[in-house]
Amino acid sequence: MKKYLLKVLLLSIIAAPFISCSDDDDEPWVEPEVNLTGAYILNSGMMKTVDGNLAYYDIDNKKVTTDIFSKMNDGLSLGDAVQDMKVYGSKMYITVTNSNKIYVTNRRAKLVKDGIISPENESKQPLRPRSIVTNNGKVYVSTEAGYVLRIDTTSMAMDKVKVGTFTEEMTIVGNKLYVTNSRVGSNIVSVLNLNNFTAQKKDIVVDDNPAVITRDAQGNVYVICWGDFNAATTTSSFNKIDSNDKVTQIATNAATLMAVDGDRILLILLDYINSIINFSYYDINTGKIEDKSFITDGTEVADVNSLTVDPVTRNIYIGINRNNSMGEMYIFSSEGKLISKFGTGGYYPMGAYFLKGIK
Repeated sequence: MKKYLLKVLLLSIIAAPFISCSDDDDEPWVEPEVNLTGAYILNSGMMKTVDGNLAYYDIDNKKVTTDIFSKMNDGLSLGDAVQDMKVYGSKMYITVTNSNKIYVTNRRAKLVKDGIISPENESKQPLRPRSIVTNNGKVYVSTEAGYVLRIDTTSMAMDKVKVGTFTEEMTIVGNKLYVTNSRVGSNIVSVLNLNNFTAQKKDIVVDDNPAVITRDAQGNVYVICWGDFNAATTTSSFNKIDSNDKVTQIATNAATLMAVDGDRILLILLDYINSIINFSYYDINTGKIEDKSFITDGTEVADVNSLTVDPVTRNIYIGINRNNSMGEMYIFSSEGKLISKFGTGGYYPMGAYFLKGIK
């Protein structure tokens, strides 16, 4: 997966970012008031060159506080290849792949006691954490080494189970955790039984290189398979897994990124090899892809790196990064009209992570 993202991002167009409001480095830093209407923005950084960081966006006042994690933790850097984040209960969880770290903080981004985890296997080899999901007092983390980790939110105790190779994104339906095995040549979605934290014996076979996964309110699971990005012509696919684990291919070359927005799934196709970017959405009720953009006001958006939907307001956050320039975040209403945009204070924004409406 990382190779694919790097290939996509290196083909981005260089341009100067728009920054609406951010900290002035010449002024003394004042800790912002973190409120329920705010959102954290996670920046991945530039692999092996510039560390990632965390910004806080005050939605009401449209003010960005950059590098808040470092400022709250005596200058500590998040590290190389910041990947994912979840707000859950009174804590936040951040994964950093190349630095092999899971950070646990309070909602103000201050590390809690024993809040730095460096997951390893029995041979003391790094597991390289990737994506995060949460459920019933537990935090689940996928890893490049093929393990899924389980962290107790109260005791911080951690255990793990081997499920595949290059485990990537996850989603939970009932007592089942679905996790993609993301690499060329793999076509497997593994399933964990959360009641006993064991892998289901029979994997689910989808198309090549499953990477992105989500679910709808009815319990159906959707998977974007990226295909063989080393091939001259790359064919991605959009798959659906129903409650009986039956797989249906909905479409090909439909999406690279997705996010659920009510009764639709927003889709963005990124094909920089053929200079194609396409916005559409899947209607969950009709079971069809509507080949029209969910951006309705004519705003041009390119070099997309992430797609997130605010679960409360349904506003759409699209993170972009033009090569060698700081990232930007565009905010659209659910109707597809641009509300605002701002500089994220880092490279390659991985998404927006909201405080309101999070359990």
